[in-house]
Amino acid sequence: MRYSEQRETVFQILKETQSHPSADWVYDKVKSILPLVSLGTVYRNLGELEDLGVIKSFSMKGAIRYDGNVADHSHFICRKCNLMMDFQPKDISTSLHNGLPKNFIAESMEIQISGLCDNCKTHSKKRN
Repeated sequence: MRYSEQRETVFQILKETQSHPSADWVYDKVKSILPLVSLGTVYRNLGELEDLGVIKSFSMKGAIRYDGNVADHSHFICRKCNLMMDFQPKDISTSLHNGLPKNFIAESMEIQISGLCDNCKTHSKKRN
């Protein structure tokens, strides 16, 4: 695949954020750098980057979100404000790999845990 300034800009924006953005968010950021870019171009480049394996996409409450971190990691999602944070569960991957059926090889693992972030938990306590 040949070099594309649009694709490289989309990729850099995703690599520099921890927010797990939507395509519209990415589009707004790209447009501030490349004013003539179209939303379709951003969507096409997100798909190409995912096909190349340098970004991931996933569904969160029916919306597609993107992640520039392709290393194995998990997500905590606040059920109230939708904050999504990366975390690395310790020892759980070893336990899960040991529990696989024989003759199966795990290639990746994704865990999503939902609950309340510290900010939402604090605000909930103040109202009670």
